[in-house]
Amino acid sequence: MSDKWKKVKLGSLGDIITGKTPKTNDKENYGNDVLFLTPSDNMELRYIKDTIRKLSLKGAEAVQNKILPKESICVSCIGSQLGKVVITTEDTVTNQQINSIIPNDNVDYKYLYYTMLLVGNKLNFLSKTSTAVPIINKTEFSNQEIYLPPLEEQKSIADLLSSFDDKIENNNAIIANLEEQAQTIFKSWFIDFEPFKNKEFVDSEVGLIPKNFSVVKLQEIATRRNGYSYKSKELNELSNTNMITLKNFNRNGGINFNDTKPINDTERMKEFHYLNNGDILIACTDLTQNAEVLGRIISYFKNEDFDKEVYSMDLVKIEPNKIEDKLYVYYYLNSYLFKSFAEGVATGTTVLHLPKKSIDEFKMVYPPSELINKFSHLVKPMLLKQNKLVFENRKLEETRDTLLPKLMSGEIRVEEAIEVEQTL
Repeated sequence: MSDKWKKVKLGSLGDIITGKTPKTNDKENYGNDVLFLTPSDNMELRYIKDTIRKLSLKGAEAVQNKILPKESICVSCIGSQLGKVVITTEDTVTNQQINSIIPNDNVDYKYLYYTMLLVGNKLNFLSKTSTAVPIINKTEFSNQEIYLPPLEEQKSIADLLSSFDDKIENNNAIIANLEEQAQTIFKSWFIDFEPFKNKEFVDSEVGLIPKNFSVVKLQEIATRRNGYSYKSKELNELSNTNMITLKNFNRNGGINFNDTKPINDTERMKEFHYLNNGDILIACTDLTQNAEVLGRIISYFKNEDFDKEVYSMDLVKIEPNKIEDKLYVYYYLNSYLFKSFAEGVATGTTVLHLPKKSIDEFKMVYPPSELINKFSHLVKPMLLKQNKLVFENRKLEETRDTLLPKLMSGEIRVEEAIEVEQTL
């Protein structure tokens, strides 16, 4: 490490702001003018561009000394989201569960973001050593130490690490576009029935449908398999078997590889508990405020870090009786029809539960097999392309996460890291 690098406390890098919630009993404090960030928002993103709730100008004025400008760094300091880091893109207010840094002129905001990812991981780990609700106060937060190189080197490090995230975000945009295309085709064919407008329609339990279509319950064309009910003593960080859980469901759809739960193989694990690429999984529990995960669907894609993977009791697997129905069933369950159904039959208040038996009763339109085959032939290349990009993102994330601590500690310099990037 160069002698130009300094070990400094976070409190010396800029203004440390602990957020504040305007009075909730005054509805005029809330509106659509200023972003109001809380740990309930999606803090898996690099940049925060929207929030579940927003403040009115009156609400923002009530906490005016807590307003963060763009390019501030926000860190969740409580609960399961502890250590998550995002960058503001406009004036933003946070609640008291988030500490933020408005960086000084000699601190590059992107460099600070990346080094805070490491600090966040450390804080999250330390919080798990206590049985109480994990929380990091402002003093403890401000006293965390990092290495700070000269500004130009900060920018070089940040630009290199950003290049990985830029590629990942570009791939995610392509994945989202491909998924939207497939969903658009599905909706046109099997919800709006646009190609069949000139055909004869008949009444059904779900409304008018083409005469040669039928309505079936999901249990008539597929089998529901409940997830594995594990015991805490079975968890083992050294195991080569991983368990897919609710945390692997992204709020906006898709699978998240970043959360793992290694578990020992046991005699209680049945053959159907082991997952294969393309398996359909449904989230049956939700801890988010807006039911963002409940009823979400993922098409399973193997994490190559493990030999085998199973799925937890909060999930179910849907096995179509006919293999050629798999993509049709996946896209039907991934439509707003099933999401609305799931939210409609859910029980609970703070924690939502989708009754698993109700999934069997879900009614869906079932077209002739030749149409299902035609649809599958059309969308399969899109799904394969998505999977390829997901795999590419996984490799980019692994390389970025390997370089991150080495760059931030001065173990390797930017020039060496660029050589690694060019091999990808």
